[in-house]
Amino acid sequence: MDEPKYPRLLPTRLSGDEEFKNAGINGYFSVKDYWSWAHSNLVANVERGALAEYLVATALGISGGSSWRDLWADSDLIEGKIRIEVKSASYIQDWDQPDYSKIKFSGLKGRSVFDLENKGEKEYKSDVYVFCLQAHKDHGTFDILNLDQWRFWVFTRQELFQLSKDAASISLKRIEEHGHPSIEFAELAASIRAKC
Repeated sequence: MDEPKYPRLLPTRLSGDEEFKNAGINGYFSVKDYWSWAHSNLVANVERGALAEYLVATALGISGGSSWRDLWADSDLIEGKIRIEVKSASYIQDWDQPDYSKIKFSGLKGRSVFDLENKGEKEYKSDVYVFCLQAHKDHGTFDILNLDQWRFWVFTRQELFQLSKDAASISLKRIEEHGHPSIEFAELAASIRAKC
């Protein structure tokens, strides 16, 4: 592959205290102000997905230092040589609901982000898959930040292939029907490492 004319600009992890420059009469505002404005709705599907990745990274001890979420990676997280895909779901959404959401983990298969011509077949690209469910059903006490309200399942690629019958999504009903109990946040790192 030829060297790109314009190589990717890799980000530097921000603290949040960085200030926007040349704000003129609008004065001081920071990256933390932006984060608070743009990313406070952690219940929204896109934000909850990023939060789930952060929870798994934190459980594994790989969310600190200079690391950052790479939106263009083929897997959500990498620990050593292990590629980890994280999927999230919730019964309660950030819109009016006639009933709780049916829980299904989707987007399990994909093409490499570097397959620019989309010639490759969609496949399971990671070694380990972590399903994260915000499982609480009481609107009055729902708290996205309370890890006691979350449940997790961990599968190897082969286990997922067999359980889903090589599908691109899998329902919680199927997971439970096949005898896979959930684990709590405190058990997550050990469960992931036991699959490696």
